[in-house]
Amino acid sequence: MKWIQVNKQLPKENETVWAMNKEKKWVMLASLVYEDGWLWAVSNGIIYAENKNIVSECEIDDNYDVTHWQALPKLSI
Repeated sequence: MKWIQVNKQLPKENETVWAMNKEKKWVMLASLVYEDGWLWAVSNGIIYAENKNIVSECEIDDNYDVTHWQALPKLSI
């Protein structure tokens, strides 16, 4: 899979994805959420399977400067 620039396309709301800031060189599990505007929420480390999707509980802590994102694979179980 390829990284998608956030200025070209965004993931679905609350979808757990890989998120990256290219300049700061970090990668994390995150989701795009709406709370008084669009924000990125970062995984708190709780990750599980739900309806063949990888899901992570995420917490809004700051407005992360996400530049790219990538969908997670579907589970075949």
